Amino acid sequence: MLYGGPSNFTDKTMKNFHEEKSCYAQDWSKIIKKISGSIPDRKFKGHIEVISPSTDPQSQAYLVKVFIENPKQIIKPGMFTDVLFTKKKVDNALVIPLEAVVNLESDPYVYVLKNNKAVKTPVTTGINNNQEIQIISGLSKESKVIYKGQSLLKPGQGVEVVE
Repeated sequence: MLYGGPSNFTDKTMKNFHEEKSCYAQDWSKIIKKISGSIPDRKFKGHIEVISPSTDPQSQAYLVKVFIENPKQIIKPGMFTDVLFTKKKVDNALVIPLEAVVNLESDPYVYVLKNNKAVKTPVTTGINNNQEIQIISGLSKESKVIYKGQSLLKPGQGVEVVE
């Protein structure tokens, strides 16, 4: 996510504007525009117009100029914005909290609750957003994944569910 300053409009109608943000190379792709503060949970579409060919010497980030569509003129001059770069999107993905996965880098697994016992379940993971992770195989929608205290569990250990 990129945190930014005031919006910079390119036309007097405020229907379109450009914004400059800094980002790291791994964040490039499509973008989604999101306004924080006075307009929470609103999304605006746009695209990357220019990526600087060199990084900032201090931050090692690239300056990115994005074009944002604002057809209903919801975004006003001076509003502060956040820009999210979406690397990849998977529709209807099964996702769980990232913290639920043990051994993420090699042989990832989760603990699933079955008959009040922790069952170690190997999983194949996909993309993640640093909060949730896609599960490609190993779980179903009905799986009850243990995501607190799982690093202290042993396979087959009794578990008491606390809600």
